[in-house]
Amino acid sequence: MQEYNKKNLILFGILALVGLTVFFTIVLLTYAKGGLWSAPLPVAAIGYAIYRFLKDYLPLTKEGKE
Repeated sequence: MQEYNKKNLILFGILALVGLTVFFTIVLLTYAKGGLWSAPLPVAAIGYAIYRFLKDYLPLTKEGKE
């Protein structure tokens, strides 16, 4: 696979995941009683974002990085 195709495929995957996360978050917030089936993806995305933020920007969690 050529390098630009690989980069475009990765970018498409990221954008598709962001789109699904936004969709499921809207469903979760709109249909609070019946929309709990859509909770795992937004919760996982938010949890991962918090994890990455803490890992990248807090100096106490940067073990081995200088």
